Amino acid sequence: MLNHIKYLICCLLLLGQHANAELAAAKQLVRYNNYFTFDSSNELPYYPALLDMALTLTEAEYGEYQLIPVKLSTTQGRSLKLLEQNQYIDVHWSVSNLQREADLQAIYVPIKKGLMGYRISLIRKGEQARFNQIRSIDDLKGFRLGQGFSWPDSLILKENQLLVVHANTQNLHSMLQKQRIDLFPRSFTEAWRESAAFEDLAVESSFVISYLSPMYFFVNKQNQQLAKRLEQGLIIGLKNGQFDQLFYKHRAPAQSFIDQELAKRTHIKLVNPQLSARSLQLRDNPLFWAVKENNHRKNN
Repeated sequence: MLNHIKYLICCLLLLGQHANAELAAAKQLVRYNNYFTFDSSNELPYYPALLDMALTLTEAEYGEYQLIPVKLSTTQGRSLKLLEQNQYIDVHWSVSNLQREADLQAIYVPIKKGLMGYRISLIRKGEQARFNQIRSIDDLKGFRLGQGFSWPDSLILKENQLLVVHANTQNLHSMLQKQRIDLFPRSFTEAWRESAAFEDLAVESSFVISYLSPMYFFVNKQNQQLAKRLEQGLIIGLKNGQFDQLFYKHRAPAQSFIDQELAKRTHIKLVNPQLSARSLQLRDNPLFWAVKENNHRKNN
């Protein structure tokens, strides 16, 4: 009798383990590259938080999930190549271009609400006077602009005949400090945050370089279920306000500050030759953009 009871207990334990394994297997695992340089809080950083929001909002339809950070010491270009090869990560975020949309499946919801296309430059403190008379692309052509090796923005700047100096992302602030570049154009969501991290750098105050430049989540082309789930979740978040709550808390200053800064600056408008037809179609959806007045129609 005792042996029979032991046998039943063992069976129940095995069934429980099997049920737990099936439950774990049923969860959708979503791996992302966990690299963050300027996030000082202990909260989930913006991009993973946005992924978490989108996955949570679609849990009723798609089921449970587990968001898994993976530490990859690679460039952005290499991370995207690993994603294309379906290795190590399941999703990555990047400014879009034609090649990236060809190699990967973009989720066509701009996760920086268009502010990646408004480039505010970092400069060395005390050098503002060098830039006060910039009014056009031609005025910028005498300056060296720092950019990362695999950044789509590099190609945009070069296509507009500007002088670009490439370096690894982690070295660009140092290059500016050492006078190897004159300007380091950053997105509107990055410039002030990064200047605060370097006491000898400042935010240039007279002009903004602007062009249409959406930033998307990307997944492997074979992972269409995840693509659909993320697009659906991001749209729900935009409509119910959760997206904007995360965006303005973690990644952008107040809307009033954005409007005031852009209104007082000279706009150096560039052409972006790397926009897909699908990206261009998004321009008319006010849900996607932080800057409501579209400043890109003349160029694109």
